[in-house]
Amino acid sequence: QQQSNQSTANNNTNNNSTHHTTTTPPKPILLVLQGGLRYRNEGASTFRYCVEPVLNLPELLEHCLVSDQSHRQPVIVIWLSYSSVSPKVVTTYPHQSVEHGKLFDRDMKSKLDNYGNVSIVNWLNLTRGAQTSDGVHFLT
Repeated sequence: QQQSNQSTANNNTNNNSTHHTTTTPPKPILLVLQGGLRYRNEGASTFRYCVEPVLNLPELLEHCLVSDQSHRQPVIVIWLSYSSVSPKVVTTYPHQSVEHGKLFDRDMKSKLDNYGNVSIVNWLNLTRGAQTSDGVHFLT
């Protein structure tokens, strides 16, 4: 009888124990940003009108700035840098020259560095000499 009561007490203790569940960490948000041509490849305007509005979206900030780090979504930001254009285009649009593109990329990098972990894909080196259909859009 005494063994039976002890066995029942052990079972009740096990049934009342707290079960710990693990939560899956939130998936990261991937932002791929590119711009500049509309703003004549001028860094301050591109950043102000193209990049900042996206990085400061309330919906994005809501997920990334929660106080509980276990629910905070990491954000991965990739900036697609200036890409080269046909030399024929540069005659009409000098702000699209490789030299201007390098200045634009440096300016954008300095602005994006203030936002932390931003990866930059160097399209200029990848697109130099590539064939284009209209001087800007590449043939793939």
